[in-house]
Amino acid sequence: MKKFLLLVIFVASMIIAGYALLGYLYPNQNYGALQLLPKNAVYIVETDEPIETWRKISNSKIWHHLRKQPYFAELTESANSLSQLIETNPELFNLLGSRTIVSSAHVYLPKEYDFLHIVDLESAAKLQFLQNYLTHLPVKGYTITQKDYKDFKISAFTNKKDGSVIYVTFVGNLLLCSFQSSLIESAIDEKNEPTIAKDEAFIDISEKVHQAGLFRLYLHYAYLDNFYLCYAQENEYINKLSEQLQYTGANFTVDDEGTMTLRGFTNINDSVGSFFKALLLSGRGQLAAHNVIPQRTAFYFSLNCNNFGKFYENLETVLKDNFKEWDEYKYNIQKTEQFLGINLQKNFIDWIGQEISFVQTQPKGLGQDNEFAVIFKAKDIEQAKENLQFISNQIRKKAVVVKIKEVDYNGYKINYLAVKGFFKLFLGSFFEKLDKPYFTIIDDYVIFSNHPQTLKNLINDYVAGSTLAKDSEFEEFLGQFKSASNVFVYAKTPTLHNNMRSLVAADTWQQMNKNRQYITCFRHIGMQLSSDDDEHFATQITSSFTDDPTKLQIVPPVPLVVLDSTAESSEVEEVVIDDLDADEKTENYPDGKQKMRVKIRNGMKNGTYREYHPNGELKVKGEYEDDQKDGTWKFYDENGKLTAKKKYKKGKEIKD
Repeated sequence: MKKFLLLVIFVASMIIAGYALLGYLYPNQNYGALQLLPKNAVYIVETDEPIETWRKISNSKIWHHLRKQPYFAELTESANSLSQLIETNPELFNLLGSRTIVSSAHVYLPKEYDFLHIVDLESAAKLQFLQNYLTHLPVKGYTITQKDYKDFKISAFTNKKDGSVIYVTFVGNLLLCSFQSSLIESAIDEKNEPTIAKDEAFIDISEKVHQAGLFRLYLHYAYLDNFYLCYAQENEYINKLSEQLQYTGANFTVDDEGTMTLRGFTNINDSVGSFFKALLLSGRGQLAAHNVIPQRTAFYFSLNCNNFGKFYENLETVLKDNFKEWDEYKYNIQKTEQFLGINLQKNFIDWIGQEISFVQTQPKGLGQDNEFAVIFKAKDIEQAKENLQFISNQIRKKAVVVKIKEVDYNGYKINYLAVKGFFKLFLGSFFEKLDKPYFTIIDDYVIFSNHPQTLKNLINDYVAGSTLAKDSEFEEFLGQFKSASNVFVYAKTPTLHNNMRSLVAADTWQQMNKNRQYITCFRHIGMQLSSDDDEHFATQITSSFTDDPTKLQIVPPVPLVVLDSTAESSEVEEVVIDDLDADEKTENYPDGKQKMRVKIRNGMKNGTYREYHPNGELKVKGEYEDDQKDGTWKFYDENGKLTAKKKYKKGKEIKD
């Protein structure tokens, strides 16, 4: 970020010299700023009023908040230099203000990216202009060398202090700057045969995005997967976005409260059969899953359509474009239907309503990957129950191969469908994580997860009234979006930040935690795609902002929801039951010594519980009955000495 701002300052300085040189070097050559974009641009920022845009951003609540953070100390110093340069040269920057500037990001080496800046200088300035301002340019401390590339001279400005190099050249009316000479050279290569500027998909989007807001942002999905690798390991969902979408173009605005919004359009890759193509043809659906999604949600991804049966037909139609994938798909469907004696369209697809949601929540004792659920909104919950029961009965007939169990929990039934890959067979790899689904039904929603403990936690939250629909802050944020759409993505950054700990390297987490306050100040982030016509999604990305200190405090992981006094004592290791068929659950310390064991029946703790210290000495012993402590529980220290004794009946402690 600091490098980016230093380059912006340098660009502002070089514009001055460029005005004077332009008329003498290239009096008759004119190019559009987008014409020289290298083809691997992953995102592009374009503004026609760079000075006014900078003034608004630097005076915003967001910028003032970020400038207070220690992490931004050096960055603020660079930003202040740019602001001071503008304020002390008002006449100069009034002349420069209305000029198109394009900044783009490019992966130039594996897992390495940098920026290219292109400035449209439009017409030549007078030599007197150069004489008046060249002596004031902030380029002291640099050595200057030059090299030739295809009849163009690229100047290299080397910082004597840190050795960094800024490369600069002029192509007709355009000034090009970058920290990477390879990006300058790639831009020159585009001069006669531009790639992005003549890409019909890009032209299509750019023509729909009007010149409004502070700037325009374009996302180029073809290179999103490579860009993502600069930050994290390969991700199948990111790869699919790169394959299935083409461009997003949007205008950026920020209001007085710091809410940032991008509004525009996204087009899809028509040559690829995809979820997005099927959704585009299936009409919009209502958002409703927040009525059962818990407030501790970190990430919520929703697919919506007017009629899921129609979406399924459209999905089959677009899959036919890929013969190999279509043949494999039909084979798997037929094999599953014949094996179980069911009809997927009739027994599953037809009862699904307008929304399917994927939810990742803040863990309550489970590992990161386990806190995952898929929620189906039923258009007729009785029809859903009837057909799920039919599928369950058919599975029961095949009990030699697959099994089904049912457990009552807090007034709701948790069922187990052990048909490996059941969802992926007919809904594709989006459902790959849902391998051996457990499910429960809450109101008009059928909720699936790989782990019954996740469902138990969701039930607890719902019964306690701790859902997103009852979170006034979320409801206010959701109100900024359309009530019906095709894709809705929501992230609650304070919760998502906690979840990232187990997903990133230790040093990365250390930096993230250190800089938590300027990450979580963007408390809610949402993205929505809504079918605009048969070719485009209307697109909105919004982020809410707060500088309220009480909302920027570190939030500890959410404890188990306590509905009554039956919750486990903090002195007992929390037990996660992830297999309803198991008759015992055990856990070990890293050295292999046993940490805990407990008897299980029908997915609940039933019978003897034993927990051990790392040295092997008994720590806790007691009995469970129907998932609740019962009888006398004893607690011991590392030397085997009894430290406490408690009596329970149906989970409630009995005081003597």
